[in-house]
Amino acid sequence: MEINIEKIKQIIKMYVPKKDITKKKDIITVYRDWRVVVAVFLSLNILIIASSFYLFVKINKEEIFLLENTGLVWVDRIDKGKLLDAVNLYEQREDEFQSLLRKRPQISDPSL
Repeated sequence: MEINIEKIKQIIKMYVPKKDITKKKDIITVYRDWRVVVAVFLSLNILIIASSFYLFVKINKEEIFLLENTGLVWVDRIDKGKLLDAVNLYEQREDEFQSLLRKRPQISDPSL
């Protein structure tokens, strides 16, 4: 594969503004500006698609989530007594809340 330096220079010159901006036609270059915007948009999209595809392939092969096996296994257990205490506490709070909902509010009339 042969690299054509002149072609690369032409492409770069197409996107780089000219140094002499005294003429009005050089100041307003709508087509060049839109070409730059479209080129940046397309290149970012290609980059995002490529990285998304790479991540998809890694996840699909399950290579991204591999962990080293050190042989040590930690098992945490739930203390049933503390769990029952927490459940009872929330049941008591629910009962108090329901009783407050059923009870009529005791508000004195300030106008009396």
